[in-house]
Amino acid sequence: MNTENNFPKTDNQKPVTDGTNQINDELAAQQVEFDPVDEIRRYYELKEDGIITEEEFEQKKKQLLDLE
Repeated sequence: MNTENNFPKTDNQKPVTDGTNQINDELAAQQVEFDPVDEIRRYYELKEDGIITEEEFEQKKKQLLDLE
C-alpha cells in the first residue's frame, strides 16, 4: 500500500498549522504586568490635563496603592 500522497510538490509549500502558536504569542505580547506606579502616572497626566480633578486623582492613587 502506498502511503505517500500523489500531489505534486512545490518549492513554496508551508506546513499547515491551526494558528494557535501565533495567537498565543500575540496574547503573551499583549499581557503586561500591572504596575500601579505607571497607572498613577497615567492618572496624574489626566489630572494635569484637566480631565479628572485632584480629588479623583487622590482617590484613584489610594485605590491603586491599596490604601483604602
